[in-house]
Formats: sequence, structure tokens, C-alpha cells
Amino acid sequence: MINRIPHLATTLAVVLFSIILVSIPLYDFIRHLYGWHFRQPSFVQGGIELLAIAVVLFVCGFIRGKTWKYILLIGITEGYLRRHNVDLAFLIAFLFAESLIGLGYVFFRSTLGYKIPTFFISGASLFVLISMGLSLFESAKMVPLIALSSIVLVFLYATVFRESLLCKLSGAVRFVYSCDHLTRLASLLLYICLLMLAAKTAYKISYDEAWYSLRLIEVLNPSGNFFENLKLLGNWVHQYPKFFEILIFPLQYFESFTVSKVFSVIVLGIGLIAAHEFWEGYQLSAKQRALMSVVLISIPVVACDAVSAKADFFAGFVFLLSVLYFLKGVNERNIGFLFMSMGVLSLTLAIKLSAMAYLPIFLMLYVYAVLVMRGELSRASGEHVAMTILFIASFCVVTWRTFEITGVPIVSIADMSPTIASLYGLLGMEYKYPYGHIPGVVSRAKIDSLSLLLRTFVFPTGVRQSNTWVSNIVVPFAIMALIWFLKFKRGKYEALLVVFSGFLMIGVIGLIFNVKGVDGGDGNYYLIPMMVIIVVGATAFKWMSEYTLAITLLCSIYIAANLPIAFVSSQSWHVGTRGFDLVFNAPPFNKNNIQIQKVKANGLLDVRDHFTSLDQRKCVAIAEGGNDSPYQLGCRLEKAQTILWSKPYLNANQDSFVGMLKEKSVTHLVVQNYLPNSYFGRFCWLLIDSVGAKVSRFEYWSVIDIRDIKSDDLMRFAVLASMPINAINLDNRLPYTINLVNGGDIEETSSRVDFNPPRSGINKYYSPENKVIFMKSDAAIEFLVDTKGRCVYGVEAYFAKQIHSSGQKLQGGKFTMTIFSEGKKLGEKIFSVNDGKQIYGKVQLNDRPNVFKVSVKYESDDGQSKSNIPAVIVNPRVRFCE
Repeated sequence: MINRIPHLATTLAVVLFSIILVSIPLYDFIRHLYGWHFRQPSFVQGGIELLAIAVVLFVCGFIRGKTWKYILLIGITEGYLRRHNVDLAFLIAFLFAESLIGLGYVFFRSTLGYKIPTFFISGASLFVLISMGLSLFESAKMVPLIALSSIVLVFLYATVFRESLLCKLSGAVRFVYSCDHLTRLASLLLYICLLMLAAKTAYKISYDEAWYSLRLIEVLNPSGNFFENLKLLGNWVHQYPKFFEILIFPLQYFESFTVSKVFSVIVLGIGLIAAHEFWEGYQLSAKQRALMSVVLISIPVVACDAVSAKADFFAGFVFLLSVLYFLKGVNERNIGFLFMSMGVLSLTLAIKLSAMAYLPIFLMLYVYAVLVMRGELSRASGEHVAMTILFIASFCVVTWRTFEITGVPIVSIADMSPTIASLYGLLGMEYKYPYGHIPGVVSRAKIDSLSLLLRTFVFPTGVRQSNTWVSNIVVPFAIMALIWFLKFKRGKYEALLVVFSGFLMIGVIGLIFNVKGVDGGDGNYYLIPMMVIIVVGATAFKWMSEYTLAITLLCSIYIAANLPIAFVSSQSWHVGTRGFDLVFNAPPFNKNNIQIQKVKANGLLDVRDHFTSLDQRKCVAIAEGGNDSPYQLGCRLEKAQTILWSKPYLNANQDSFVGMLKEKSVTHLVVQNYLPNSYFGRFCWLLIDSVGAKVSRFEYWSVIDIRDIKSDDLMRFAVLASMPINAINLDNRLPYTINLVNGGDIEETSSRVDFNPPRSGINKYYSPENKVIFMKSDAAIEFLVDTKGRCVYGVEAYFAKQIHSSGQKLQGGKFTMTIFSEGKKLGEKIFSVNDGKQIYGKVQLNDRPNVFKVSVKYESDDGQSKSNIPAVIVNPRVRFCE
């Protein structure tokens, strides 16, 4: 009894501490970000659907007889996946993963420990090496790669089915109804979470996926050669080591975006197999293993990245595998697994460069362990050495692609590290044109690191990573690791890994990403340490077995709080899954339908038809505007804004701009049918107005064929486009009044400003995109908006100073944005533009006013209105909730 009281007090303290930790961010999410999202049918009804499945399957466990239960479980799974249109995509991705397991088995069948994960990563490495080898003969195309996978798959199922993922899955299904009720509850919760992730892959694609990871045929390998220099300049990610993108390249043969996305969910499943084997070695019960699996899935950043076709989750899986190999090598004194851990660790850099922040510390720990235990370690087997060589060779070959294209092995890192930049110089490495060093990447104002950490873990809606939140579970897990090591003297390396991961994560947030431009960085940068913290931290059940109840309650509280956020979170901002309906016949291969829907919503359908008639292998385009929709036009297309922002040296003067067009072999320019206030927009419209350009004019967009335009003519238009547009040359009669009627039509009553015409299918935004209103000091513009009963999320605007020539002085000032409805002030904010060139302002409503007025007033710093100074510009839009 005496011993129980401290344990009870500890349990109550842990519960209270956990409730406080999870309640504050949950309230913050509901109050400031997801309040509207949590009420949507796709969240509420989608959640009820999953809950109903869980209840039915759990209750069935109380009824005798097993066979019909398994049939019901399989039937419900297929029905759910079919309703959400992911069943065939899941099957294709599953079989592809099986083929990689089979390929690894062919060469490394006698491996001991973590068999399926080891076969999988070995097979993936072999598959990438084969693909790169075929590239030397221009033969790395989808059909031969799919044929190779199919042959290996048949071999696996025909000869060693027991080593397959399907065999493992069937064993897990049989286990559900052969265990006790509490274990079945935990197992079914894990099953429901995996179903949820699979279903979420069917809805929307994020911006990053749209422009590179889901159009690999356009931006990675259009001609059967992964080494081909496509001269994509919009972002360094095109030149990053592309292990994962090469791996999933054949999956895009199938006309479905979902196949590539759901592959990441299968990678999560394989990662859980590795984690469960690891936990078994620490005597965790089946119930505890299922519970920890759900804890992992409930973390929003894990749930978001596990349903994405980006490389982040695959990199996290590989890094975690490296940690598990290390601990197995340490516990068994097996140097072979320690070598494998280092090989897999190096491979992580061929997948995602964000691993660079964590790799050195982990590598030093691995080397330290080898040195400390060198007299106790057994000799490495030939198979372990061969796999280590395979992993390092894969890293080298994939990294060589970057070196071959750009002239340096790792891009962008040198821009952030003077040490690496100087090392490149000592080795005689330099960027090949048009790639180049970008000076001043990190020259942004710092913010308070402690304040940033507090907002990250406690008030997450105030940081950049809010929709891929890392959860504050890192805090209790790091504390547990310190306690079990310092007090109980157990789990030296396990505790070090958890604590290192926590400190590294905090260090990256507080020291590297404490700049105003990124405000903590995106959540995917912290996926690696989060996975290590959860999986390795689960060994607390062994090291602190006296406090099993406290740890279980802590995990359960976090699951209850984090799962709703994980379900509503999405990098594409899609809410949940789908509301109730009886649609079960959606076409599985719907890539073309999704593309048509996206381009039609932005008035680009006729442009897409135009590009379809072109030779896609030779078509190279640059577009301006349209969010991410132009990426669905086919063609090797980039956005002008991203090129000129990320590579400013390509826009330093007219020579460099025209040189960039020629170096990229640009064939077409795409621009909206209004004058965008940008250098590229003015350049396009000068071409359109010229006599010699081949222009295809459509309702909302224009396409310019520049293949036959001479360099001298391009240079002439580039010079003209660089001249500033003065506000005095426009009609500046004020105020402007813009009426929004009939759900989107724009009526201009006293302005010559040519706003972007209404676009079919748009109901979320009223926005003139990059069209700007020119304002002078003490002037105001007003918008009258008829909401038609719709909920208004808020009014947003970019306030900025107009471009200027060298002899003109930039004019600072402040904008006051006020919202009125029926004579009442609904909201008001003041935004100052001084040192910076532009700011982003938002007045939030979350209300349903019938008709409201938005007034924007500008006052210059000196309070004077001058006609001979550069004008100030404003770009307003109204954002609706639905």
C-alpha cells in the first residue's frame, strides 16, 4: 500500500500535466484555425463513418465464431476503400511495394532481423540503381520498370509467399479476433487510423505535389534518362538527390495521383512492422505496441506526410530504420548491423536534404558506440557488408546526378553554410550555368527563440507549421527519457537517442528557423526526430515498468487530443475525408478528370487543350499566375515568379533574363488576360502587342509561341518591360467602387482598372490575383460585397510600394483596412509599409454579413500627396469559408 501511493500520485500528476499540455493547443486550433473546419460534413460525417466501422468490428469480437468475422472485416475494408476510390490505387501501390521486397529477398534472403523492412529498403536501393543504369541507355522508362517489378512480384508470391507483406498482413487480420478485448480495441483503433490515412490520399493534392512530385514525367524523366538536365530553375528541389522520386516514377504510369500518394501509407505500414519487431525486443505487449502505433499516427505532421507523394515520410522511415539497426547492433554486439545503420543513414541524404540537420549527431553517436564496444563486437557477415555497400552506392549514384547537372554534389546547402561554400571552392567545384550561388539567403530578421518555441508547442496556430503540427508530445517523452536514464540507470543509448532528438528538434526550431520569413519552418523538417522520439521512447514501458499505467494514460490522452487535428489537417487544406453519400462507382484512374477540374476552375481548359496538341517532350513553358493550376497543363512548365524569386541573378538585367529563356529552351509563355504588375507580365504583353509573335488568345489566358522570335527582339521587349509604370499615367480618380454580385461577377463603376474576369468554378475567393490598384496618399478605395448568405472568413490584401527607377525614392506609409456592415464596424487593422517592400494583411470575420463594405485608406509617411513619386499598390481579396 505504501508503494502504491507514490505511484498513484505520479499517475495523477502525469494525467494532469498531459491534459494541460494537450488542451491549450487544442483550444488554440479550434479558436483560431480549425473552428470552421471541425464543423464540416467531410470531418464530422467522415469521422462518424470511421467510428461506426470501429464499433461494429469491436462488437463482433464478443460473438462466437471467427470465419465470418474475417469476411466482414475484409468486406468493410474493401467497401470503405471503394467508397473513397482508393482500393485499386492501394492494390497497385501494395503490389509495387511487394515487388521491392521480392527484389531485396533475391539478393539478401539470409538476413536476420527486420526482414520485411530490410528486404524493402534493399530492394528499393537496387531498383533505383537499376533505373539509373537504364538511364545510360535512355531506357529508364515506365514500361520496362513495371515489367521488372511484375517479374519479381510473381517470383516472390510463387516461391516464398511467407516472406511477403501480404502474408504479414493476413497474420495481423487473424490476430484481431484471437486476442483479448482490450488488445482488440487497440488493434482496431490502429486499423481505423490506417484506413483514415488511406482514404485521405484520395482528396486533393498539395501545392508541392502539384508542381513536382506528381508530374515526374514532365519534370524528372521525360525521355528515359534520369541524368538529363531539364534546366528547371524554379526551385532547388528539382536538383536535390531524387531517390524517392526515381523509386515512385513507374507508379505514374497509372492515370491516378492516388497511387503515388498511397504508397507513402504503405511505407508507414512497413515502418510499423519494423517498430513492432523493435518493441517486441523490449517486451512490450501487443496492446502497448498497438497503442504506440496510434500515438505515432495521431501526430499531425506524421499523418500529413504519410498521405503525401513527397519524399519526407520515406526519409523518416529510412532514418528510423538506421536507428533500429544501430540499437540492434548495440544490444547484440553485432558490428554488421552498426555498419548497416551507417549505410542507411547516408542513404537518407539521397532522399531528403532536411536530414542534414540531424545526421551528423547521430553519425557521431554510431561511431562512438563502435569505438567503445570495439573489443566486444562480432565480425560482420558478408551480407551485412554487401548491404552497406549497396546503400552507400545508391547514395553516391543519386548524388552524382545532382553533380552532373549542377556542378556541385549538394545544392542550396552551400547558400546557407559559408563553410560548405568555401569547401566547394577548395575542391574546385562551382555551379554550372544557369545554376548558381544565391547570396543572402539567411539575411532575414531574427525573432525571439523562446517565444517561437512556446508558440510551436503550445500555441501552434501562430507558426508556419500549423497545418503540419509536430505536437508537444516531444516534451513528456524527452522528460521520461531523462528520468529512466538518470534515476533508473537504464537504456543508455535509447535515452540518448530520445533526448538528442528532442534537443535537436528544439535547436532547429529555435536557432535555424527563428527568422521572420519562415517562423519556425514547416513541420516536415521535424518528422525525423519525432519518429525517433515516439518509436524509441516507447521503450519507457520497459525501463519504467512501475509506471505503466501513467505512460498508458499519457499516450491515450495525446491520442484523444491529436487524432482530431490529424484528421482535419492536410497540406492541401482539405478537411477530413467525405460526407455521407452512396457513391461507390467513382472512376479509379481519374488523373485526367482532376486536371480538367483544376484548370477549368482557373479558366485554363482551352489552354490545356492547346498544349495537349504539342510534343510534350519538347514543350518548355513559363507561366504567370493561376496558383498551382498551370502545372496541370502538361509541358515542362515552371512559374515565372518562382524562377525570378529563387534565382534573382537570372533577373539582374535584361541580358540575364533573355539568356535564361534561351538556356532553358523556352518555347511558350502563358499569361492571364489582364496586365499583371510584374516584370514577366509586362514582357508578355509587349510580345502580344507586337506584330511578329504567334499568340493564341483564349477567354482568360494567352499563350505566346516564342520559338521563332529573334534574341534581339526579345531583348528589346525585355528592356521596355523593365521601365517603371507611373501611377500618374493611369486614371487615378478615387474612390474606386467594386461591386461583387451574382456570386462572382465584377462590376466597375468608376475605375478604368481592368480586373481579372470572373472564372468558372471559383467560389472560394473573389480575387483580382496580381492585378493592383494604384493609390496616392490620403486616398481610399471601397469594395461593396454581397455575400449571398455565405460565411466570410476574412478580407486579405497585399500592401506594397510600386516599382521605381534609380532616381526615385520609395515612399513608405500605412494602410487602414476597415470592414463595415449596416453602419457597424466589423473589424479594422492598420498595416505599415516602411523598410520592407510589401506586407500581407488580414482582417478576420468568420461571420455572415449580407452586404459589407471594405474600405482601404493609404497615408504616406510625410502626409503629403505627390504626383511625381512612385505610387503605392494594394491587392485586395475576399475569402469565403466555403
